[in-house]
Amino acid sequence: MAATASAAQGSETTRLAWTCKRVNTVPKTSERLLSDAVTHQQAGRRTEAGALYRAILRVEPRHPAANHNLGVLALTDDRIDEALHHLKQAVEADPAASEAWVGYIEALLRAGRSGSARDVLRLARQRGLDGPPFMLFEGRLAALTSVPPIGA
Repeated sequence: MAATASAAQGSETTRLAWTCKRVNTVPKTSERLLSDAVTHQQAGRRTEAGALYRAILRVEPRHPAANHNLGVLALTDDRIDEALHHLKQAVEADPAASEAWVGYIEALLRAGRSGSARDVLRLARQRGLDGPPFMLFEGRLAALTSVPPIGA
């Protein structure tokens, strides 16, 4: 196990691929808090929603929905590092959730990490994720690489 874990330490993409192999199960005890948090978030009560998502994560640090929604809140508030942390956790906890991948790639782009965003998009595509958001990311990433530098 230690050899597998150390091998996965190479790159962010490798670590993400390795952890995506493990899918966390979500106990029902958190579902009530999650429901309340989503209700607060939808009503614009972001502080209350964030507090409930954090309460869930204190008990279940890998809870996919709590990590995703807290990451979205952080991204909306331009707290990019916090968003990256939670959205990556969401992808690792539920690799089949396309919305988690979308949030994570968006956060990477906002952080100016287009290379990492490209790698994560490639990994999402390899996992069979598809749809308009992924096609838009491909276009955005292509535009980033095809724009000549100023003064060129």
